[in-house]
Amino acid sequence: MKDANYWIEHLSLIQHPEGGYYNETILSRDLTLINKNSLSLRIFE
Repeated sequence: MKDANYWIEHLSLIQHPEGGYYNETILSRDLTLINKNSLSLRIFE
C-alpha cells in the first residue's frame, strides 16, 4: 500500500494553510460577484 507522501507527490498536492493538502482543479479568470444576502445555510434534522 502506498503512503500519503506518495500520493501527495504523485498528485502534485499543495499543503493547505489550515491543514491537509489540495490541488486546484479549476481557476476562473472571470471575477464573480456574489451578493452575500443570497447565500444561506440550511440545517435539516
